[in-house]
Amino acid sequence: MARTAATARRFHRLIDRYWDFVLRDDPLFATRIGDHRFDDRLPAASERAQTHRLERLRTFLEGCRTIRPSSLPLKDRLDHDILARVLGDRIRRLEFHAYRMPISKTGGFHAAFAELPLTTRLVTREDHANFIARLGAFPTFVEEQIEVMREGLREGQVPPQTTLIGLDAQVRAQVVDDPEKSPLFGPMRAFPSSITGDATSRLAESARHAIKSAVVPAYVALLKFVEDEYIPRAREDIAASNLPDGRAYYAHCIQLHTTLDRTPKEIHEIGLSEVRRLRGEMDAVIKRSGFAGTFQEFVEFLRTDPRFYATNPEDLL
Repeated sequence: MARTAATARRFHRLIDRYWDFVLRDDPLFATRIGDHRFDDRLPAASERAQTHRLERLRTFLEGCRTIRPSSLPLKDRLDHDILARVLGDRIRRLEFHAYRMPISKTGGFHAAFAELPLTTRLVTREDHANFIARLGAFPTFVEEQIEVMREGLREGQVPPQTTLIGLDAQVRAQVVDDPEKSPLFGPMRAFPSSITGDATSRLAESARHAIKSAVVPAYVALLKFVEDEYIPRAREDIAASNLPDGRAYYAHCIQLHTTLDRTPKEIHEIGLSEVRRLRGEMDAVIKRSGFAGTFQEFVEFLRTDPRFYATNPEDLL
């Protein structure tokens, strides 16, 4: 019992160290979950930072593997399996250099940064000062992201061109001629009651300066890179298997997102089988309904016939 308890304490210390690393390594994540120690910082995104991150994760995984699940109390064994799985997934993703593709038309750091007012606690004067500090740190963050994307262009970790359609317009929307037009100025329009007097005007002016001198120039640099380098050199194909070590990366993504040890072919066959099953059920419904027409005509009928649309709020309930 004493040995089991000692092993459990060692495992708990490992979990605590890893969790502290996660929060310090990704200050934006820390902010979102309510840890505000690092609200004035942005994550490090450079190649050097990614290498350091990989080394730390490998050290945590080694520590986890030195603890046999059977030596832990039953309540800790699942946590051990989860920690090992999470660390292994993060390590593999870094080894595949997936971080070199951090941006697309559906999201990325460019969009997440513009949404900071939605994900940041802004209650005290310190909160607002930390928020402005993050605005000032944005140029370095963008420089590091461009660095890893350029490395991706050199090494072949590049997203399909189709996933970047409209990206330039998204970035251009953040290049404003007046700082107050930026969504990042939003918190300065209505301060909480705890901030009054000259403090509001000083914070607002600091935000204007940070947006004009740091945020907008960083978005300008990103826009130039996206337009001149990234989109023109993006892949025309869409297959993940065409990335460096792409087949292994695709298999990793399947395991990551499904938790299944299945090959891409097996997953594809499951999809085809499900499509056949669902189509059979739909054909049976069409037959029972007495509809006279093709499958596509039935689909169009469902989409356009007024009887299938609610006409008042009560019908939606």
